[in-house]
Amino acid sequence: MYNIDFLKILVQSFTDNLTYYKSTAYNESACRLNYIDNLFKVLGWDVSNDSNTSPQIREVLVEDYDRSTGRPDYSMTLTGVVKFFVEAKKPSVDVLSNLDAIFQARRYGWSARHKIVVLTNFENLLIYDASIMPSSTDTADTALIATFNYVEYVDRFEELVSLISRDFIYSGEYDNSFTDVEGLKKQVDDVFLDQINQWRLRLGEYLLSQEFGIEIINDMTQDFINQIVFLRICEDRNLPVYQKLEETITDESKVKDALQQLFVDADNKYNSGLFSGDYLIFDLNNEIIIDIIKTLYYPQSPYVFNLIEASLLGHIYEMFLVKHLIINEDGHIELKEKKENENRSVVTTPIEIVKYMTTKSLQPLLNGKNPDAIKELRVADIASGSGIFLVEVYEQIIHYVRDWYSENQKDHLIHMGGEKYKLPLAEKREILENCIYGIDIDSHAVEVSKFSLLLKLLEDENTPTVTGLTPILPDLTNNLLIGNSLIDTDMITKYKSEDQIQSIIPFDWSIINQGNHFDLIIGNPPYVKVEDMKALLPSNELKIYKKRYSSSYKQFDKYFIFIERSLECLKEEGMLSFIVPNKFSKNKSGAKLRKLLTDDAYVYEFVDFGSAQVFEDKTIYSSILFLKKAMNEEFTFREVDDLNRWWITKDDSSNMIKLSHTLLTDNPWVLVADLDMIQRLNKLYSNSIQLQNIATPFVGIQTSAESIKIGNYKKMPAYWFVDEDITGETNDTYTFRRYDREFTVEKNILKRYFKPVTKAEKGNSSYDTCVTNKWIIFPYDSNADLIPMDVMETDYPNTLEYFRFIYAAIEPKQLGNGGKRDVPLATPDTWYRYGRRQSFKNFWGTDKLIVGVMSKKPMFMRDKNNFVVASGDTAGYVGIKTLEGSPYSLEFIQAYLTHPLIEKVFSIVGSDFDNGFYSRGKSVLDVIPVKKIDFTNEREKERHDSIVEKTHEIYDINATLLNRVSRQTQTVLTRRKEQLISEIMEKIDEILE
Repeated sequence: MYNIDFLKILVQSFTDNLTYYKSTAYNESACRLNYIDNLFKVLGWDVSNDSNTSPQIREVLVEDYDRSTGRPDYSMTLTGVVKFFVEAKKPSVDVLSNLDAIFQARRYGWSARHKIVVLTNFENLLIYDASIMPSSTDTADTALIATFNYVEYVDRFEELVSLISRDFIYSGEYDNSFTDVEGLKKQVDDVFLDQINQWRLRLGEYLLSQEFGIEIINDMTQDFINQIVFLRICEDRNLPVYQKLEETITDESKVKDALQQLFVDADNKYNSGLFSGDYLIFDLNNEIIIDIIKTLYYPQSPYVFNLIEASLLGHIYEMFLVKHLIINEDGHIELKEKKENENRSVVTTPIEIVKYMTTKSLQPLLNGKNPDAIKELRVADIASGSGIFLVEVYEQIIHYVRDWYSENQKDHLIHMGGEKYKLPLAEKREILENCIYGIDIDSHAVEVSKFSLLLKLLEDENTPTVTGLTPILPDLTNNLLIGNSLIDTDMITKYKSEDQIQSIIPFDWSIINQGNHFDLIIGNPPYVKVEDMKALLPSNELKIYKKRYSSSYKQFDKYFIFIERSLECLKEEGMLSFIVPNKFSKNKSGAKLRKLLTDDAYVYEFVDFGSAQVFEDKTIYSSILFLKKAMNEEFTFREVDDLNRWWITKDDSSNMIKLSHTLLTDNPWVLVADLDMIQRLNKLYSNSIQLQNIATPFVGIQTSAESIKIGNYKKMPAYWFVDEDITGETNDTYTFRRYDREFTVEKNILKRYFKPVTKAEKGNSSYDTCVTNKWIIFPYDSNADLIPMDVMETDYPNTLEYFRFIYAAIEPKQLGNGGKRDVPLATPDTWYRYGRRQSFKNFWGTDKLIVGVMSKKPMFMRDKNNFVVASGDTAGYVGIKTLEGSPYSLEFIQAYLTHPLIEKVFSIVGSDFDNGFYSRGKSVLDVIPVKKIDFTNEREKERHDSIVEKTHEIYDINATLLNRVSRQTQTVLTRRKEQLISEIMEKIDEILE
């Protein structure tokens, strides 16, 4: 596979000419062409692009051999995403000790947020950890991972392969490698964000002393930061500026004048609105200005600004937007999370996901069009945030138009050296103004989106390519706008919310894109649950959502209505591309949204990531939803369980399937990328009824005080104890020991409590014996009503004494005395009640199944002892009892739900959780399809009754095994039980045929 013989030839050739190569006569360009290119070809990289891949997804991006570009010499990519840089030097540069070369390479890698960076002159090859922030005081060994001398390339080739070969990067192992063993890593985004936030605090504190209002302070600080970062990036990209920022601070007495002149010149030259208005510099003192600018330059700064990609800058600004400046109680400036970001996940979409979503939804709109037609396309992100999706859309459009000219009218392009060509800046500007639109409710996010797009426009530009073009940049005021894209002025009027217009910020779509619809709406809309909307939004805003949008059903999420709104604003045949939680496809709340998507067959592609985590440091079970506003007879379903593999093989047919749109309805979507399984599931659903029509799934109890802390004692359960805790017993009471003292409780207020806590208990499966060693204090009567205080005092005084001892730990927060337990119905006389009162009557008087909501294997255990069950719909346990008059027996339901095919259904429609867990909670159980049985058909009834008979034999075996029996008897009975379970599953197989 690897051409080791060719590598041996390279090494020998280098040895033969070493003296000449180490002289100044042998230059870097020759070394790259003769040796470094070939070394990486041996390592599997398509350095010369022999596969003739489109420039934007070339495996290796190679900089000009004959001139300095200010960028690393090689960018090694994975499907268009750069994974590491290689910086090349001529052999006369000793890369082992040349600190300037080492620092340069490490700055390159660190500024791009890579894991590693390679520095080589072929004689030696060094691999550095790029996530350790470089410093001018570092030695050559700082962050060094590995060193190879050229004579070792052959003998240590496998080691080279395991670090920087194409196969290693494309295997997916690279992304899990180079972990932070010593805690030294400081990622560029974290460092830069921290630095920006320090600037914000310092600027804010000074402006506050000048008596500016807090909203103005937030606006001014963001504008100033954008201005100086923009100018600093222009410098590193060799774009025209009046003078460098660092030159403005050489004479402290003239700092403001110099900086003003720089800003005025930048405004005249770029004219993007970025430098318009009043300049903050006139309200600052020189010390602040000087200190901020110094941090942007060596030796204080490790940044290489032309290598901070737009997507990385977008990520930094996403986190920037999470917080704003406030005035705290002490009268000082403080950074605090914005109200709308409290209690919800703020996530940055990984660039791989952004690229995939953009490619899949945009390319069908581009294909076959000429540049004039492309300029008619209209794309929007209606919750644009930092603009990361818009930047990628814009980049892909630019690449498409450039490629079109390359094939049809190459002289239209500007030659940048080597194989590099680019569109004229004027045309790139025209595409940006015509095609790209965004809306966000946060004015600062809108400014960030503009900033990101303008920087993207200037990518690959330099002083010669912008000379003669005035203004250089467009004004994006009409492209990126502030507002609530879900509510317009008419809705405010219709639903009588004029008094909240300032806080709702309605947005009239007539002011964007001349009121026309869009070809593509793309993005990552906000995920906000109903309960959070109640807490965060103006009171009337949620009411408008509920009245205006059909998808606002039950416990809906805000992203539901973003999908609905986007569909309204799409052209016919237009595309929608959103990354959203996958729960909408499964839960009850998503029923109306599913109906909206399926009645007109809008689903074009659905990518379900299951329990695989897409977002860094956030647990969100994600999916990508592609819609086409047309009747789609088929849709593509992709099932992803390994993200690393999926990055590499996104179009691998093994994880996808084309399905008929008729499979999708307002019922939970039951999808799997396996045609045989799909056919089995279709057959099951075509002749079935939902479990809730023959049985009653119900949730367990919730005390809201599973573990409490008393004094210096470890946490203990509040309401329950185990048999082993009992130290005494009378006819009417138990005594148990806790907190180094004895407590007595009345037996009549106790019930057996099913709550497995040990590993052995949690390992139960369907046909195991249902036992428990726990008792729970149950202060409710046979009608499930709370036992009142006066009855507690007369009939249960011992229990009440115990409750009063733990009062401080179980006091409801609703009483307003500082308690923490959530008990919505609590009053001063009912403080001992459970957190929730539900399903109490289901726990006794009838047999039931106890269901392990997230057990590793099916657990539907028969309980005949009236156990109270620990709470659960997405955790813990739930129960199932048969409906009165239902011909389906509990024994049949137990067997049916244990069957592997039905377990597959649970894995599909149940909510996903970490480590491959999925829910079998009440909401899932309700809609599980149960194959219809015709009880008038003798053969079908016999199958049902046979299952009941065999199940009762299992129960008898379990009862026998509870007693002490001989080893021989235990072996015989256990084998018989296993045989009966197998026979029962065969009967279910017959029913499912």
